[in-house]
Amino acid sequence: MTGSATALTVRNLSVRFRDERRAAPVVHDLDLALPAGEITGLAGESGSGKTLSALTLLGLVDQRVFRTSLGEYTLAGESMTPSKLAANRGRRIAMVFQDPATALDPVFSIGSQLTRCLRRLGGITRSEARDRALGALEAVGFDSPGELMTRYPHQLSGGMRQLCVLAMAQALRPAVLLADEPTTALDAVSQHHVLEQLQSLARHHGTAVLLITHDLRLLNRYARNVYVMYHGHIVERLAGAGLVGRNRHPYTRGLVDALPRLSTGPDGPSRGIPGDPPPVGEPLQGCVFAPRCPVASVRCRMEAPERTEDAHGELACHHPLGDDS
Repeated sequence: MTGSATALTVRNLSVRFRDERRAAPVVHDLDLALPAGEITGLAGESGSGKTLSALTLLGLVDQRVFRTSLGEYTLAGESMTPSKLAANRGRRIAMVFQDPATALDPVFSIGSQLTRCLRRLGGITRSEARDRALGALEAVGFDSPGELMTRYPHQLSGGMRQLCVLAMAQALRPAVLLADEPTTALDAVSQHHVLEQLQSLARHHGTAVLLITHDLRLLNRYARNVYVMYHGHIVERLAGAGLVGRNRHPYTRGLVDALPRLSTGPDGPSRGIPGDPPPVGEPLQGCVFAPRCPVASVRCRMEAPERTEDAHGELACHHPLGDDS
């Protein structure tokens, strides 16, 4: 990966429905390493298991619906148990949820929510919590944090709400920050501001950021490494700067080819991936992408590929693109 210290390491994480009729894992043997001070990307279509993976890392999955198995989970050098994870949630590992409108309570002001969070997790006084909340809001770019503290979520734009959620998540300087689609439904200026704040958090405070997004161009620009997930499986890991031009898995190539281009007119040919993703939890023989893959062979439909690692990253594919073997 890199020479940086690893803030979070996960090995062999699997998540299944308790309903035995849906036998396949929703997340299958996830291996994940998040270096401190870097943004790592997680990409894939809706339903591929990205958000569920993040919620599992926080210990927030509903145990009545899912059951999890895990080989290793290390956070900031310490092995995590469920009780340790609960004690560290919000302190050493935090999350920016996808929808800021539902992540914030409409009944309480921004200041009330921030200070209550800080007092509960940080064990500090009311005055200290207010000072830290003001600093957190100023750090994410608000010019008048004192005035903002008095306002309610419905009085803010979507971008402002997302920045407030980001301020709350990073106020205690967590070792790991999980950002789930933090730029969804934001205008270009707000998107840029949120991503610059995530980049600043990584660079200046050493936080490991996991950026979950559908926007591959953002990952190409901001992420050091990108994990690509399909039907609960990591099918490729590669350098973020090579995501658009140096991908080797047919699924990753399909996602890149589906990006809109100025050179393609409104009546131009569709470049989307053919077919639909399989239902969540549906067991598949062989490679999970084989039913939609343009280069799939009989072997692909019968035998699941092993993940291999080389100088370019990791890959699970029998027929890598650009490989003549």
